[in-house]
Amino acid sequence: MSLRVCCTKCQTAFLAPGDEPGTTIECPKCGAWHRLPADLHEAARHRSRFMSPWESVPVSLADGILDDETYDWWEVMKAMRETDGGSVVVQEDAVSRAHSLARVHTGIAASFTGTAGLAGVLTAPGHDETLAVVFSGAERTAAVTTAVRTGAKDETPRGC
Repeated sequence: MSLRVCCTKCQTAFLAPGDEPGTTIECPKCGAWHRLPADLHEAARHRSRFMSPWESVPVSLADGILDDETYDWWEVMKAMRETDGGSVVVQEDAVSRAHSLARVHTGIAASFTGTAGLAGVLTAPGHDETLAVVFSGAERTAAVTTAVRTGAKDETPRGC
């Protein structure tokens, strides 16, 4: 089994051999070193010791993905292991394109963060299987933000 590691220095995701628990591994892109958990149960119990937020927070249209806290990484990693899935790193133009396509073709008022999964599908090489994309984040327009803050009724039209 391999463990997926995300370099906190250059944000590159890579596979680390799972048969060497507790050792350190070098990021193939930037050379930063990361300690692997002694076992996966240890990582689950002490999540913050094995995953940390960005050293310097990058900028993205999909800013909701750029968490300053890594509270959900274990569940994401668990799902990737169980499904033999992976992560995809995309450029900002793909995030923008996915957002535009989602809005035009579905009418769903999803945010850039909410349509980032579509950017991954559009960017990843070939798909031989059926895929599902979840638009998970609502776009917050000025009217919606004001309504939330003031408790006023939100009159923003919804796609579905």
